Parts: sequence; C-alpha cells; structure tokens
Amino acid sequence: MIELSEFDRTIRELTGEHPEARPFLCEGSPFGCDVFLVGLNPVTPTPFWPYWRLPYGCHKKEWLGDYRDYLVRSGDRGSPTRERIESIFKGVAPVRCLETNVFPYRSPNQGSLTINQRDPRVLDYLLRVLAPKVVFAHGGCAVTHFERLTGRPLPHDEFTSVTLSGIRMEIITGQHLRRVPEGWTYERFEQLGRQLRERCESCRAGGQVFEV
Repeated sequence: MIELSEFDRTIRELTGEHPEARPFLCEGSPFGCDVFLVGLNPVTPTPFWPYWRLPYGCHKKEWLGDYRDYLVRSGDRGSPTRERIESIFKGVAPVRCLETNVFPYRSPNQGSLTINQRDPRVLDYLLRVLAPKVVFAHGGCAVTHFERLTGRPLPHDEFTSVTLSGIRMEIITGQHLRRVPEGWTYERFEQLGRQLRERCESCRAGGQVFEV
C-alpha cells in the first residue's frame, strides 16, 4: 500500500489543488474505506482543502459542521442529496465509507463544467489505490462511467460482481440521490446503507461472489 503522503501528492497533482475541487470526503484516512458512494460532481460551496490535513487525513465532521453553518448563515435550504448521503453513511457504519464523484470539480450541474473539468482521473485513481469492496454509483453519468470501465451493463438495484484493474468489487447502481423514487424516506436510505454494509461484510468474510 502506498503512503498517505504519496497519495496526497497525487491527489494534488491530479486536481492542480483547484480551490473548487473536492476529490472525496471521508473521516480520517481514505485507506480502509471499503464502501464508495459515487455521484456526478460536487455542488456545495464548502471547500475541501482546509479539511484535508496530514497525518490524520480528511476531517469530514468539521467539513459537515461548517457546511451546515453556511446553510444557516446564508438561508440556503441546501440539497436533499447531502442528507440522503448522510443517511446512507449512518446505515453503512461501522464499515468505513468514502463519497466521491466522477468529476471532482464543483458546479451546479454537469453542463456548467468546462471540458478540462470533465476529468475522471481522480475517481479512477481512488478505485485503483483504495480498492473498495462495494460501490454504489448513483446517476446516469456515474453509471455510464462504470459501464465503460467494466464493459458491461449495470442494472439498477442489483449487485454486480466486476473486476477493475485486477481488483474484485461489487457495484450497485441507482438514480441520482437528488432524484429518487417517490416515497423514499431517510430511513429507506439508511436501509440502503445497511445493504451496502452487509454486502461488504460478506465480501470480507469470503462470501461466494459469482462473475456475471
């Protein structure tokens, strides 16, 4: 496994330390995060770099607190995506989880990203060096990216066993968390988190996984 300092250098190189780049969020070191949540790109304005400090890693609790303080100060209601992500994290615990995106640069939507910002190298690097056991990809762009990487269709709401760069993992896909099926409560997102945790624990225990 590479050192966290080397990981830090590579992330900075890949993003150019852009002030609106948010390559990922987790609590502590990204190493050991066996579950990934992957969306399109960050939307919220709270930056990443002040909360990424070695040797600890990512101070997500600080980030989340400052993000919520920003919402109160600005009168912004915020995106439901954030609270849905946090509900999934609650269900995944105590398994460690990392959230990231196909594109690491903040914008209100995909159309606002420049050509240079539509760069998935950060995600591909995270997959390669962190080797998650389970990935939840939400939204058309994320699903399409993983279908391109795996060379196979990835149906919604089903776990599919895949191999990426020699790494076995299971991927489940769904609609983007800002557009979810009617009737999905925060408890339903927490339930999804428990599904991800249970699948991860099965993989850790050497549960039989079949290549589709």
